Amino acid sequence: VTGTDTSAGGPCVAVDCEMVGGGPSGSISMLARCSIVNHHGNVLYDSYVRPLDRVTDYRTVYSGVRPQDLKDAPDFWTVQKEVAELIKGKILVGHSLKHDLKALLLSHPKRDIRDTALYKPFRKSSSMGRTPSLKKLATELLHISIQEQEHDSVVDARAVMKLYTMNKREWEASLKATTTTRTSFRKKQGSVICKTRNQPQGVATATATTIRHKFYQNREQQCRLDLRDRDTCNVT
Repeated sequence: VTGTDTSAGGPCVAVDCEMVGGGPSGSISMLARCSIVNHHGNVLYDSYVRPLDRVTDYRTVYSGVRPQDLKDAPDFWTVQKEVAELIKGKILVGHSLKHDLKALLLSHPKRDIRDTALYKPFRKSSSMGRTPSLKKLATELLHISIQEQEHDSVVDARAVMKLYTMNKREWEASLKATTTTRTSFRKKQGSVICKTRNQPQGVATATATTIRHKFYQNREQQCRLDLRDRDTCNVT
């Protein structure tokens, strides 16, 4: 499964990756397949990947990857470059994207990430728990079954894109509202700091003079009391 179609990328793309295991116990996740779809669910990219290290666990029951799939697959660096070019400047949709980006050794601007595992309305759904699985989201919100046996990165990428497009208006509105609130708060903070720093010199001087006046006034009263007590003692 190898292919690239960049003719209809659109403003957003969804990515999903399948991993195999490396290391003595197969616990090190390595990229073995990467799929990207556009906002219509059309496949823009789908390729197996020759991992950077020797595979010790193909995790076929979950990844759907077999030894023969990787035999003539392009090397990791080729796939990484092609994927980087496809997602550059795009809104990137996915589920637990940090794992996919880590496997790809790529980063993406936080403002352009739409993660269905982190979207609050999905997380607040009572039957899904704190971090909903993509399988549960697909079942309960899309009413489709995925990941029943081996995973398919194209199917999963289409599922996350569908979840995003169905909730796009509310999702983007919530992000805009959050950004506006943060900007307003920062402006208010800046205004307070500027007012403090740029306080008119006359006001500062007047305040200092008032403080000094009160200090000397209190000191003068104390001295008078001391003198009175001393005179009282002398008379006695």
